[in-house]
Amino acid sequence: MIPATSLEKQIAALTKENATLHKRLDPVLCEPAILGTLALPCSVETSPSLQLASMLALCDIFDRRLSRDSFEIVAAHVTALCGMLGRLAIAESVIRMIDKKTFDRDKMETAAKELVVFAEAERRAIVKQMELVAQVPTSEDTIQ
Repeated sequence: MIPATSLEKQIAALTKENATLHKRLDPVLCEPAILGTLALPCSVETSPSLQLASMLALCDIFDRRLSRDSFEIVAAHVTALCGMLGRLAIAESVIRMIDKKTFDRDKMETAAKELVVFAEAERRAIVKQMELVAQVPTSEDTIQ
């Protein structure tokens, strides 16, 4: 949970700064739609909508130039929510298989191995992007 006082202080400071500079940090994304979607209860049926809305909330915080601390807090919650919704889908699927007496351990082991392959592909994609980011010059780099 984002500490309310910290976020409220940031919003107040940004509002004061914007009034002073005659600039506005207008949202690019539709915040009421994001909030409306995030008001949905967690379920397998609402999972895709909640995952998308949570990612859009993270993008909105970036767009609105809130502090890194706020961004990190929300990023952690978005990651946790997406992970929990995935686990919820798996749990409900296993319950249905057990109820229908169609649970097949071999198929579950095969699925787990396939998930590792997909997860590894995502991990490698992140590594590739971070390797590119690490090549971006910093303020400490000198021009030769």
